[in-house]
Amino acid sequence: MAEHRVFFMNVGWMTAYQGLKGDKIIGGGEYVKEHGFGHEIFNFKPYLGRYYGYGRAANDSIAVERLGAPEGAAFVEGVLVVWVANSHVVGWYKNARIYREWQSAPSGSERTFLGDDCGYYVTAKAQDCKRLDPDARTLAVPRARDVDGGMGRYVWYAEGEQHKQFLGELFEFIGSGGKSKEKKSHRKPHGGHGWQVDPRDRKS
Repeated sequence: MAEHRVFFMNVGWMTAYQGLKGDKIIGGGEYVKEHGFGHEIFNFKPYLGRYYGYGRAANDSIAVERLGAPEGAAFVEGVLVVWVANSHVVGWYKNARIYREWQSAPSGSERTFLGDDCGYYVTAKAQDCKRLDPDARTLAVPRARDVDGGMGRYVWYAEGEQHKQFLGELFEFIGSGGKSKEKKSHRKPHGGHGWQVDPRDRKS
């Protein structure tokens, strides 16, 4: 995969990402805390053979030029988008289109909740997308609080030589369909108990 063609977006933790009926969202930032949901609740709800994904973008805009788009372009094509919740990979869209600005949900897609239009930044063919079951979310993403240049609160472009090893592990993980022999972590060792993947387990 060409350099700078992978993009990470932070989302709340859910099981299916097909709405809140029979599911719930944990984490996801201040918006979710205030409103009880986020637009990512439909990230893996298919509509006419496509998925439409949302993650909060800093300043409500994505720098698509950093992903290979011409200056001022409205979108960029052919990017691997990785969805991250609780610092772990929860799924991905291959060959995705990423828009610079938030897009309104497609007419007829039923992507509304409590009267809100749950729009998107990213779209891809359903056949190019994968949502991992909770117990398969084993690959930890390096965060800025632990690794220089790691992922911050919202999005990550994974630029820099120091991330090549992690990206290699990511591509191997995706190539296997999300199967890993052991849990990989990119946190600095703290000692004490290991970090639980599912935030619900951390309460026990």
